[in-house]
Amino acid sequence: MAGGVKKPVNIFNLKNLGEPEGVFNWRLWFAVVSFGLLGAARGVDEGLISGAFKSKDFQRFIHYENYDHGTFWCFAAVTIIGGIWVWFFVPETGGRSLESMDRLFDLPWYRIGLFGNKDAEEQDAIYDEKAEAAEHNIGQSEHAEKRDERKEIA
Repeated sequence: MAGGVKKPVNIFNLKNLGEPEGVFNWRLWFAVVSFGLLGAARGVDEGLISGAFKSKDFQRFIHYENYDHGTFWCFAAVTIIGGIWVWFFVPETGGRSLESMDRLFDLPWYRIGLFGNKDAEEQDAIYDEKAEAAEHNIGQSEHAEKRDERKEIA
């Protein structure tokens, strides 16, 4: 690896070794790596992070007048656009069973958010009527005798 990339990648790997996230990762690391190595990695991790916070470069970086908020406004715009997209294109799934969830997504993708629930409720009503009719007709069979016309001709 290039010299400029090697150090951050190693710091990231040491951070993940020192502080795995989630229950599965803890179990995985404890099964694979010894406690001594995990403790050493955590110590190196905390040392690197505290050293970075105390360095002059970091202190200069965090001063208010040194940055123009471009990143903030970019993230704010992405968040607002994402919220609008979710409002219009993601349907409300609360109170639905998994079986009825497919009916939400029968419409084209751009109509699902606004019209998906209404369409799914109409389909649910049709489905419920068919299920009720089928339940009502259980045990009622109709016997129709089919005669073979070829035997009668002969």
